Amino acid sequence: MMQKYSLPYVVGHSKQAHSDWFRSALIRAVCCSSSVDNFHLERVTLELTCLTNGYSLQFVETQ
Repeated sequence: MMQKYSLPYVVGHSKQAHSDWFRSALIRAVCCSSSVDNFHLERVTLELTCLTNGYSLQFVETQ
């Protein structure tokens, strides 16, 4: 089982690959969330995942 805040990629991927993953995860969250509140919770979890894995706040806010 994956840790709650681990990312599903191999170190060394380009920043674009990471950006694509983040965008895809947000789109998946929109499609799978049954309410706006559930989506916001998933979005916050994704943002925390990126921040705890060394991404800057600027990266998270612009993606």
